[in-house]
Amino acid sequence: MSKTPEKRPLIPPDSFEDFKEATFKQIEKDFGLQGITITLSRECLTYLDILKSLAKQLEELELLTHPNFHSLLYQLDISESFVFERISPKKGPEAIIHLADSIIKRCFAKVWYRQRFK
Repeated sequence: MSKTPEKRPLIPPDSFEDFKEATFKQIEKDFGLQGITITLSRECLTYLDILKSLAKQLEELELLTHPNFHSLLYQLDISESFVFERISPKKGPEAIIHLADSIIKRCFAKVWYRQRFK
């Protein structure tokens, strides 16, 4: 059985570069399905740049208090308990960075599984 992508904070998953564009599209699609427009810059070269770009947009959207936040978590397949136990206790920018990291990694996993088992 193949092992799932490892959860490492602020470090890109293995083979992220191979699926970066598909991951961007998945993030934009999941947000779009909840009526939230988000655009990731294809010019970001490093995982940290991508992370900062997404975090900035999440902060501008005030995502943690957004009316569609719970629906978005469902769409992204990120559990509310994870967010409220692991991310909400962090303060300010640190919480947003960790949320962005979780979103990127979850969308990467969706893309990775789709490729692996198609």
